[in-house]
Amino acid sequence: PDFFVQLLCMIFRAENDTNNSPPTEDEKARAHNAYELLGSFTRIPGSRDDDSVDTDELMAWVRQARELAIENNRIAICDERIGEVLAYAPIESVDNARPCIPVRCALEELGTEEMLSGFEIGFFNQRGAHWKSLDDGGSQERRLSQQFRDWAQASLVEWPKTAASLRRMAENYERDAARADAESQLRLT
Repeated sequence: PDFFVQLLCMIFRAENDTNNSPPTEDEKARAHNAYELLGSFTRIPGSRDDDSVDTDELMAWVRQARELAIENNRIAICDERIGEVLAYAPIESVDNARPCIPVRCALEELGTEEMLSGFEIGFFNQRGAHWKSLDDGGSQERRLSQQFRDWAQASLVEWPKTAASLRRMAENYERDAARADAESQLRLT
C-alpha cells in the first residue's frame, strides 16, 4: 500500500492543492513512469500462488492504502484506482461468478462511490479494443450484458453493492447493444 500511494502522489495533485505551477520536466517524467507502472497493477492484493485471494490480507491492504491516501489528501483517486485493480479479481469457484468473494467482501465493506466507479471502469477497460463485422449489431454487448447480470445475481443477497455495480455494467452493455443494432440497421438500409 505504501508504494501504491507513493505512485498516486507522483501522478495526482493533492485534493486541496492550490498550487497551479506547472510540473518540472523531472516531475513529468516521474509521473509518466508512475502512471505506466500503476496501470500495470492487476494482481489483487492478498493473492496467493494458486490465484485465490486472502480476505484478511486484501482488507488490510485496502484499509492501509486508504489511510495513507487520506494522510496525503488523495482518497478519491485512491479509491478509484483500488476499484480498477479489484476489477481484475478472478472468478469465484463456488458460484462461477466474478469477482471472487474476498473482493465482493471488500467492495461491500469499504466500497465508496469512487471505488465502485473505478471497479466499473476497470472492467470496461479490460475489454480493450474489439472488432466485429459491420452487420454484427449488438450481439457481443448482449452476451456481456447477460454475463454481468448473471454475476450480479450471484452477488445479490450477500453483496448488494457489488450486485448493483455489476447491474450498472450490464445496463451499459444493453445500451451499447441497442446503439450497435441501430447502427447496423442503418448500414443495411
